[in-house]
Amino acid sequence: MGPASSGQATISDQEAAGLLLLCAQKFEGCVFVVDGVDECCDCERLVESLLDLCWTTSNQLILFSRPSGNVLQPVIKASSNLRPLEIGRSTTGDISKFIRRRLSDFFADDLLKAEDDEEELFSRLLNGADGMFLWAVLMINYLASPAFSPNQRKK
Repeated sequence: MGPASSGQATISDQEAAGLLLLCAQKFEGCVFVVDGVDECCDCERLVESLLDLCWTTSNQLILFSRPSGNVLQPVIKASSNLRPLEIGRSTTGDISKFIRRRLSDFFADDLLKAEDDEEELFSRLLNGADGMFLWAVLMINYLASPAFSPNQRKK
C-alpha cells in the first residue's frame, strides 16, 4: 500500500490467506520457503494454512524450524506426503570457517589482543552458534562494534 492508498492499514488472517492463495494460483509451480516457523505465535495454524495452499495448487513448500521447538513434528506425523530433512549440525564446517576467518581479522585489526587465546574464543563462538549460521554472523557483527575495547570484546 502506498501513501495515497485508501485501503486499510492491517490485514486479517483470512485476508492474508486469501491474498496468498491468489498469488499461489497466479504463479503455479513456485516453491514457498518459510524460515523461522518455530518463531510464529501460532505455528500449527500457519503450517496447516501453507500446506492447504500447496495441496490446492502445484506449488511446493519448504519449512525451516529449529529442531528444539519440535513444532513441525505433529504435522509431519499426520501426513504421509511430508518428508523431513534434518540439517542438524551439517553447517558446522562452514560456520567454523567463517568464525576462524573473522577472528583472524579481529586479531589483525587489533580488535583482540595478540595474547588472547584464539582457540578458546573460537570454541566459545562455535558452541554458541549451535549450528545456526545467522547467530554466528550476528555475534561476529556485534563483537566488531567499535564501542567495545579488546577486553570487553573478549569477555
